[in-house]
This record gives sequence, structure tokens and C-alpha cells, in this order.
Amino acid sequence: MVKIKNGKKVDGSVLVFTLIILIITLVVALGVAQVTVTERRSSGATGQSTKAFQIADSGTEIALKEILKNNKTKPSELVTALGAACNGTEITWGSYKIIAKDTGGTPIVCTDNSTNIDKIKSIGTYSNTSRAVEVKVCGMDIWNLNNTFTCANFIGDSTTYNGKLYYGTGQNGQGNNGCVKLYSYDGSSWTEIYDFFANNGSDMVYALYDGFADLNGYLWIGVGGRDFGNGGIFRYKGGTVENVFDFNSFFGSGTSGKYQEIYSIIYFKGYFYAAAGGTNNARIFRSSTGDIDTWTQVYSIPNAYQARELWISSVGSKLYFTSGQDNTENSSVYEARIFSTADGISWTNEWDSDYRYVYDKVFYKGKLYLSSHTTTSGPFERRGTVYQCTEGATLTCTDLRTIISTMQEGAYGGMAVYDNILYIGAGELFNVSGPTGEGGIIFSYDGVTSWNKEYDLPNDARIWDIKLFNNKLYESGEINSTYYAPSC
Repeated sequence: MVKIKNGKKVDGSVLVFTLIILIITLVVALGVAQVTVTERRSSGATGQSTKAFQIADSGTEIALKEILKNNKTKPSELVTALGAACNGTEITWGSYKIIAKDTGGTPIVCTDNSTNIDKIKSIGTYSNTSRAVEVKVCGMDIWNLNNTFTCANFIGDSTTYNGKLYYGTGQNGQGNNGCVKLYSYDGSSWTEIYDFFANNGSDMVYALYDGFADLNGYLWIGVGGRDFGNGGIFRYKGGTVENVFDFNSFFGSGTSGKYQEIYSIIYFKGYFYAAAGGTNNARIFRSSTGDIDTWTQVYSIPNAYQARELWISSVGSKLYFTSGQDNTENSSVYEARIFSTADGISWTNEWDSDYRYVYDKVFYKGKLYLSSHTTTSGPFERRGTVYQCTEGATLTCTDLRTIISTMQEGAYGGMAVYDNILYIGAGELFNVSGPTGEGGIIFSYDGVTSWNKEYDLPNDARIWDIKLFNNKLYESGEINSTYYAPSC
């Protein structure tokens, strides 16, 4: 239909078309509005869920810290440590709620003071939205060495070789009891390989050196003869343990040659080197690969307690060893020294420690780290530190306590790097007032300033050795016949 308006013709279909466009626009606008409302609701729910998850995750971390670092392994202990409320199986504090479970996955009543916590279920709630996180507690398994390693009370050293972890054991200072043995561990069970006391009268397995890469596939073993028996070098290739050399010709035999200990063995520029200790001298021996039955003394330090640790510089150009200084037990001189050589004949004293022993070494983030302590009686008993060193024309070392203000003196021992973190074992700790009563602690260090207590073992163990095997850290040492390793 055509109408006349103001002298012009107007087609009614235009009005209809306009109306249709308006309706379509309105429908689209309503659809967009509906989507926006739905998305806002979904976003709000996602935000609530995320916050609930964060609360659950934080509750897990807080609980694990008490379990792993402060040894609160029972539900009742955890309740007390957290200052939490206990309601059946639920442990609640602040905005956190957790449920402890046993190895079968059954919730444990929170008043239980005898069942170890194996798993934690943490529930986080935010604005009527709940999320749960469940984790397994990877703590420390503890084995009694009297059951696992016969009658040993000391782990001398360890290494990995052909896909297994090897340990040498002994009974410190009591060499006539048949406790000096070599064991292998495949991740689930232990196998006794050799009895050094029964076969050789030795009193401690001190040095295990995995020479698979460049030493004809052998595991090399240094043993000690403190008070009894002989110090010597052995090798093992999956069959018979061979006695390569006996050092009685240098130290004397039996009790007259006490401290016949081979502490370290290494391969450097075509020669084997062995670090040894005697009553009068710290000594370095070497043998060519073509004549392993003949060893020559290449260096000796009069009045030094022992030559302990051998290692090769990060660029491979130098061989280092540490000596324990002054063999007089009650002497006021506790200084340990580090020597180096480029040719195995000429040795240079590069650095002196403030403590009697430099016990272990590890390279971490381009630096060399050295653990140290003093074991004799007197004003420095059990004290020590960790040094951070830079290699150069000479070795330059800094006491790590000048970098880490919270670090204390202590009997520092084994070290290892795992997941780009340095782990350090310590025996008894000290502050300005004297012994703190703490010991058997594993610390972690990030190479900058972060110094954290990771594990406080059940007693004041001396942690002499830490090794990485199958993506786990294994700690061992000397105290009450106990061996420690992560449970998962």
C-alpha cells in the first residue's frame, strides 16, 4: 500500500523491514547478554574453585612441613604442633582442614599417637565451593644397622656402580668384631658382597671409587686398619673382590701401625692415586695403570693427621687433596690444609681451613663447596662450617656463614646436589653460647641466601655421606647403628 505524506510516497514494506532488523538486533543483544551473564557466573565459580584449591594446597604444605621437617609423624603430634582442633578424623585450624590416612588409605583418628601418617587429604572451602588435595608423605625410613648391616655402627663411604648403590660399613674403633663389609643395594634389597675383616683383618671401608668410566670397569675400594688389621686397596667387578695392594710396608702391621686408613682413591692423568693416613704422616700414593701392584709414595706431610679427600678440579687440570692437620689429639692446632698438583709430583699448599678436617666436597653452580669439622676434644669440639670456594691460580674460599646469617657452626659432613639444590648434612650444632642440643640435620641451600632445615633426624646423627641414587637422596653416618633414606 502506498501512502502520501508531505507530498512524498512512502512504501509500507520499508517499515516492516525496519521492524524486522530491530527485532533481530534485540534478539542478538539478548543472546549476548545471556552469554555474558553465564560467563560471569562461570568465571565466579572458577575463581571460587581456584581459591578453594589454593587453600587445600596450602594446608597440605603446612602439614607436610611439620611432618617432614619437625618429625611430627603421628596425628596427635600434628594436632599439637599446628595448634589445631581435633574432631574424629578431621584436623582443623584457621581456614584449613586435613585428614590423615594410614598406608591402607584409611583415615586415622586425630587423637592417635601411634600410627604413622602415610597420606594427607586436605580440603579447602571458599564461598560454598570445596576442593580436595591428597598427597603421600615422603619422609624418612629408618633401618637398624644391627639388622641390615650385621653389627656395624658406621657407614664409611658409598657410591653408585653398575646401576646399584654400594656401601662400606665398619665398627669404629673396634676392628676385631667382624663388622667390616661391602654391601650393594638395588632399590629394594641389600646384598652382602664381601667381609673385609674375616678375609683381611680390616676395620673400616673408607673409600669407594666407581671407576667404571676409565678404570676398566672396576669398583675400587679403600679400607682402613685402625687398631687392628691392614689398610689396603681392593677392586671388584661383579665377581671376586681382589686385594690389589696392602700398605703394611709403609705403615707397619697390627696395632703398631694404627690408623692405616685409605680414605680416597681417584684416577688422574694416567695414574691411580690413594690418600692415606698414618700415625705420623698424611701420605699420597700413586700407581700406573700398567702396574697396579706397585705403589709409590709421592707426597707426605709430617705431623698431619691424615690425607682424606681427593678430587679433580672442575676443568681437569689439577688434582687436590685435603689433610687433617696435627696428629696430637689435644693440640690447639686444628688447621686442615688443601694441596694441589698438576703433575702428581710437585704439590702446592693452596689453602688452610680453620677446622681440623675438610670432610666432603661438591661442585655446585660453578663453585666448589667444602664441608668441615673438628672431632677432637677441646674448645672446637664438633665445630665446623661449609666453605664456598672459587678455583683459579690458587683456591679462594669463604666461610658460608658470612653469606648465610642464620647458619651455625656444626660438624658438617656429607653433601650432594639434587634438583639444582645443595643438600648438606650436619651433626651437632653450636651457637655463641655453646652446643644447641640439635644434630642429625639435613640443610638445603639454593646457592644464594636461602638456607633451610629439610630434615631433623630422630637422634643427633653424624651425617657423613649423602648420595643420589634412583632420583632419591640417601643419608648415612654414625650414631646408634642407624641408616636413613627417603621412603618415596
